[in-house]
Order: sequence, then structure tokens, then C-alpha cells
Amino acid sequence: RVAGRTKDFLRTGDGGWLSPGEAVDAVDPGRNSVIDFQVVQKPDRNLDILVVQRDDASAEADRAAVVETLDRIVNPPETPTIRRVDHIPLTPGGKLRTLVAER
Repeated sequence: RVAGRTKDFLRTGDGGWLSPGEAVDAVDPGRNSVIDFQVVQKPDRNLDILVVQRDDASAEADRAAVVETLDRIVNPPETPTIRRVDHIPLTPGGKLRTLVAER
């Protein structure tokens, strides 16, 4: 059971929860062209993924790997969408919310 900040956790297809730490461990930003990322889970449990990336020959393959990883872990109804962005807005406190659940 998750108590408290459930909007910072994603609901998985089997009814479990994915924490921000688990998502970071799975995507492993910095290991490839991905610098930062944010996953937004819509009320229908589908995922929109934002990534900030370095210009790199592997950028497209790295985005595909992020989609495959999160699709496998979260198991949303549809294949996640991914979009490359220049930056991800921070919270008023200056933090990056890795996971955002819109409920």
C-alpha cells in the first residue's frame, strides 16, 4: 500500500505501484543520451514521456529504449508516447518531478 504522495507514483497494469526511484533506476539517465525525463500517467493509465537529451547519434534508439522499458514495467493500455524537449519545468521548490500521475 502506498500512502501520502500517490501522485508521485505510477499505477502498473497489475495494480502495483512504480516509485520515482524505480523509474530512475530503470531508465538510468546519464548512461546514454538521456539527461532528464518525466513520465506523466493520464487518468486512462496511458503514459506521456518527456526526455531531455544530448545531441547524439544514439538519441532515437535511446528514446525507443525508454519507451520499451517503461512499457514493460508499467504495462499501460497503449504504447507510451515520447517527446524530446529542451527542458522539463521544475516544481516551485526547484525539483524535477520524475513521475506525475494525473488522477
